[in-house]
Amino acid sequence: MVRRPVPPLVNVGRAYFYTGAAQRFPFQVTSCGHFVVGEGFYTERDKREDYQLLHTLEGAGYLIVDGVRREIPTGSYVMIDCSRYHYYAVNGNHWVYDYVHLAGDGMKPFLDNAFTLPLLFFPSEDTMLNSYMSTILNTHIQDDIVGYSQACALGASILNEIVKECARSEQLNAKEIGEQGKRNIEGALLFMRCHYMETITLDDLVRETYMTKYHFCHRFKQITGMSPYQFLVRVRIENARKLLMNCDDTLYAIAEQCGFGDAGSFIRHFKRITGQTPGELRAQYRKRIGEE
Repeated sequence: MVRRPVPPLVNVGRAYFYTGAAQRFPFQVTSCGHFVVGEGFYTERDKREDYQLLHTLEGAGYLIVDGVRREIPTGSYVMIDCSRYHYYAVNGNHWVYDYVHLAGDGMKPFLDNAFTLPLLFFPSEDTMLNSYMSTILNTHIQDDIVGYSQACALGASILNEIVKECARSEQLNAKEIGEQGKRNIEGALLFMRCHYMETITLDDLVRETYMTKYHFCHRFKQITGMSPYQFLVRVRIENARKLLMNCDDTLYAIAEQCGFGDAGSFIRHFKRITGQTPGELRAQYRKRIGEE
């Protein structure tokens, strides 16, 4: 981690270094603090095994993750996966923010299923999230089993409030999100049609959409009537049909060209969708061509 502060800089923080019993809790508060920074301040890091929740109180900053710049204005919260390379800095002449670092075995499974990081949203002034942040900043957490339990509960409460705030934000912006979501889904459909021969994961599809995995899958099924995986299989079968009728490649070669792991999987999916095996389709097509 590298920091290059330019005065004025105020860093009021506290670190908790837990070992043993604390590490068995699913959520841990590893550090927290309050920053007041001036022009020129930045933080650059990666490969740190925790997550940072940052709340802008005054001024503004910006965040760069995966080469994409995102503004962090007053009132916003941003959750950063610190294992990925990221860079954030003051945007203007000052920036005031609170932060808390969260770790634990429960963090990654929870966030992978709930969000596509970084997560940026704008809570109401009276949100409970503000209260939990204040509690962490103003409470000395004891280095004992009671303290570990308290830190775990606060971490879980923060994540729960983030889920609620995101849901509220989505409801308030349903129309705008719906229109953007449709454009995102159309982009995902195009991506699958262009890259069907490659290994495609759900992470690949949602990475550029800034939608949660749940929201992406829900919207995808609303628009297409099927899951992303079901649609991808149909795109692969569609292209396999063309190859079966227009080339002499073996079923093994066609299965590989169309992104199936093996010929057995290809044949099973093909028969389920078309009602016949690839060999039956090819023979039927050649017989019809021969008769013509």
